[in-house]
Amino acid sequence: MRMFYFNLDVGGGIKRTGDTVRSMIPQAIEYSRQNPAFILFDELVKVRPEVIIINEAFPRVLEAVYYYNLAFKSRVILLNHCYSSLKKPRAYSKDQLYLIKRFICRMDYILNLDYVPYQIREPNVIPMYHPCNPKFKLRIPWNERSKKCLYWGNLLPHKFDLKLLDLYQEIDLYGKIPCDNEYKDKILESGCYKGYLPEEKLIDTINEYKYFVVPHRGYEPFMLTLQEAMQCGTIPLVTNKRDYPNCHWIDWARGLYYEFRSLESLVQWLRTDHDLGKFSFHISNEINKRHSYDTFKRVLWSLIRSDIKWEVRL
Repeated sequence: MRMFYFNLDVGGGIKRTGDTVRSMIPQAIEYSRQNPAFILFDELVKVRPEVIIINEAFPRVLEAVYYYNLAFKSRVILLNHCYSSLKKPRAYSKDQLYLIKRFICRMDYILNLDYVPYQIREPNVIPMYHPCNPKFKLRIPWNERSKKCLYWGNLLPHKFDLKLLDLYQEIDLYGKIPCDNEYKDKILESGCYKGYLPEEKLIDTINEYKYFVVPHRGYEPFMLTLQEAMQCGTIPLVTNKRDYPNCHWIDWARGLYYEFRSLESLVQWLRTDHDLGKFSFHISNEINKRHSYDTFKRVLWSLIRSDIKWEVRL
């Protein structure tokens, strides 16, 4: 069986290995600089795959696969990270919207990967928890960790409230600062900024810390960094969750984090010692079980073989 896999590396994608897998456009930046529809269509005709797997619903990729599928019969599987994005796509033209809706009906399966899966009436949509990266594991017991708080990810005003640095200095910040203004200057002057955290050091570094602080000031649809921290047993401390009722991670992580209504109450809590070793283990075990990568692989390969013999359970 020949399989063709489109991976635009958006959100990391899902890495596969083997001669049967081909990645046409490795970087999302390259995708934005050219129209790949004709290139992809020509490659499909050359390869003649029996199965086509698409990671995310990009209109130009859908266009190439749609017209290929009109001429050549193949099984098409979409790995979609939020089904609502197909129903209400962002900033697409009327022609693109028409194409997306028309193509969805022709897909064999849409494997809908979400942080809070919900049932969908369309028969070709299968809801599943978004799979975790199996590399992230609890390596150092919580009570043996030498450092207290960290935040890593893109440092932006709506993601990290700088008022926390005025109240509490025992926190290390990692990540990119994609802005040039007073916000960036304050982070650099705080003494808390440790720079960008390379992937090869990420897991070991997370395991050194007891808490992952999430002081939000705006909408955050989901947080991959939050999931990875929890896999390592690093306990999330969240502020202002009630102010953002549409945030996916509120329901997704319910009961697996500590919530504080204000930064002041968060800081006061941090200045007291706590014994949360069992809670740390529970968080890691629950996230790795709920978002099992092995379960995802088993479902995906059953779709590829068109051999579904068991019920997908949420």
